[in-house]
Amino acid sequence: MMIAIVGASGFVGQNLLRYILSNTDYSVRAVCRSPQKIQFDRQYTERVQLVSADVFDYDAIKKSLEGTDVAVYLIHMMAARGDYYDLETKAAETFGKAAQAVNLPRVVYMGGLGSDTDKLSRHLQSRHHTGTILKSYVPLVIEFRASMIVGDGSIAYDIMKSLVKNLPVQTMPAWAITKTQPIALQDALKYLTTGLIVPLQKHEIVEIGGP
Repeated sequence: MMIAIVGASGFVGQNLLRYILSNTDYSVRAVCRSPQKIQFDRQYTERVQLVSADVFDYDAIKKSLEGTDVAVYLIHMMAARGDYYDLETKAAETFGKAAQAVNLPRVVYMGGLGSDTDKLSRHLQSRHHTGTILKSYVPLVIEFRASMIVGDGSIAYDIMKSLVKNLPVQTMPAWAITKTQPIALQDALKYLTTGLIVPLQKHEIVEIGGP
C-alpha cells in the first residue's frame, strides 16, 4: 500500500513517516515543499519517495497523489505570513480538488480538539473548516481531533517546556487558566496509522484528547 503524507516535513509528519516505516510494510510518499529536511532511517530508502510540492500548486499536488491508496493531510499555516484561516482554506481546497481528480478513496486528517457547538478560537475554527472541506471532495475522511501533542518538537509542548524552565513561578490572571487534554506522540501516531486501514462506511470524527 502506498501512503501519501502531505506535510511530511513537519513535527507530526516526520514522526509518522518513521513510525509507519518501522511498524508496517507500507510504502510512503513524503510530500512537502522541502523534502531535504526529512530525516529517516536509510534502511527504508526503497519504501520512501520524497516529493517536492507546494500545497497551493494543484498540478504538483495532483501528481503527488497519483497511484496512492490513502493520504494523511497534516497541513497548517499558523506560522505563515498572512491570514492563516484563508491560507488553510485555500490549501484544503487545492488538495481536495486534486484528491478528487485522482479518485483518492480516503484521507486521514489531524485536526484540533473541540466541539463544533463550542465557542471556538479562530485556530480551531480553521482546523474544523479544513475537515469540512476535505469531506466535500473525498469519499471517506477520518478526522482525528487532538489537543497538545506531548513530544520533543511539538510547538505547543516546546513552548510549555520553555515557560516552565524560564518562568517557574508567575502570576496568571484567571482568564489565562485553561485546561488542555494532551496526548502522547506515540499514541497520536498509533491513531493516525490505524486510520489508514480501519473499516469506514462514512466520514468519521474521532476525538483523541487525553484526560
